[in-house]
Amino acid sequence: KLKIIDFNNLTLDIDFKEENGLLICTNIKDQGAGYNAGIMSGDELIAIDGYRVNSQTYAKRVKSMYIGQNITLTLSRDERMIDKKINVSGSKLDHIKLEKVINPSLEQTNFYNIWLSEYKF
Repeated sequence: KLKIIDFNNLTLDIDFKEENGLLICTNIKDQGAGYNAGIMSGDELIAIDGYRVNSQTYAKRVKSMYIGQNITLTLSRDERMIDKKINVSGSKLDHIKLEKVINPSLEQTNFYNIWLSEYKF
């Protein structure tokens, strides 16, 4: 028996880096929520739904969201303030984590070994 762990995370499909306390967009997932909203690498995230965010408060804001929620990101691009509407998504199973069951039965062990033998790493 294998368990899929942590596969339904909220995401804006945007990676950020902290630069002097600012949140700078570094990677926008192709065809993801951020991409579809027109967010670009180098944009500075200023606020979410009118609430200022920084590297310390961003995670708290995201945790208060839900999948499917429409939010507005206020960004700075080339010294100009812009608002982008974005739909909060969940991870689309781009990756999952499998966890081996502790003390599996013989049947579970056999299935696990057969399953792994089908994939050549």
